[in-house]
Amino acid sequence: MLTKHEINEVMTLIDVEEELREFEWPGANWSQDKLIAKSPFRDDHSPSFFVNLTGDLKGVWADSGATDDRYAKGGWLKLIAHLRGISVEEVVDEYRGLLTQRTTTTELPQFKLGLRSKAPKPALVGTSGSIATAPCDYLQDRGISTQVSGALRISYDPARKAIVIPWYDAKGDLVAMKYRSVRDKKFWYAPGGRPISELVYGIDRVHKRQFKTVCVVEAEIDAMSLMTAGFPAVATGGAAVSRAKIDILRGSPVERFIIVPDADGAGERWAAELERGLKGYAEVRVERLGAQFGVKDANDALMAQGCEGLRHNLGKFFDR
Repeated sequence: MLTKHEINEVMTLIDVEEELREFEWPGANWSQDKLIAKSPFRDDHSPSFFVNLTGDLKGVWADSGATDDRYAKGGWLKLIAHLRGISVEEVVDEYRGLLTQRTTTTELPQFKLGLRSKAPKPALVGTSGSIATAPCDYLQDRGISTQVSGALRISYDPARKAIVIPWYDAKGDLVAMKYRSVRDKKFWYAPGGRPISELVYGIDRVHKRQFKTVCVVEAEIDAMSLMTAGFPAVATGGAAVSRAKIDILRGSPVERFIIVPDADGAGERWAAELERGLKGYAEVRVERLGAQFGVKDANDALMAQGCEGLRHNLGKFFDR
């Protein structure tokens, strides 16, 4: 867990209101220092849920009508875990990445993002000269082919010991840059990028190639794993499914989505939310690779069964 000092640091770095606005809040009443709304965790006929947006109690929340103690009150980490359908430990891992970003912000490249279609689109915009373009052993060790990592313009920053994963929008403009440590699970983003909640990883290739059948996974490396096996894939970048992500997927040329969830409770909730959001816009199927192979996610499946194992299970969706 984070120490009290680290939690205080996190709370000074984040904008609670901005993060909460990624979610739907029926009956919401936003004030300068508090959100009051219907509870997101139960059927609530009148607003009885609040979150403090500022001050010493920033991020503290409570539901006066809660019937389950787990959803009655708590701090920011617990709230985000509930809202995103992930564990508190996963939230902690993400915020450790945020703290890492803070300690390295003065060194991180302040790259200009391609927010306009007329902007120039070099392979990696504004990255530091220390970043190597050679394939990274970290990805190869996890089964990702050099052809895939090269096509996705993934590079390696030896100074930070992290792979650099660029995120592009549907037009192919660079809009965010993720650093993923090769030593542990920490990750952070280069400053100046768009929020990941507004993006879908790999959507640029879907539009460029006009793919009609595409797999949807949580993590970027899971998308890379399926690409290595020869399947078009995109990633939401975590177990949170925002309205913006759904809209991006709906606006793509895809006619059939193959949802490939992680083999855990958060993965099932993620898959159900995606399925609800995409039904009526395209054919939607859920393929539980993790459960079939006794592993957690698509990358584990690639490591356990190889490309042939993935092709055996997913190929049927692409043969027709």
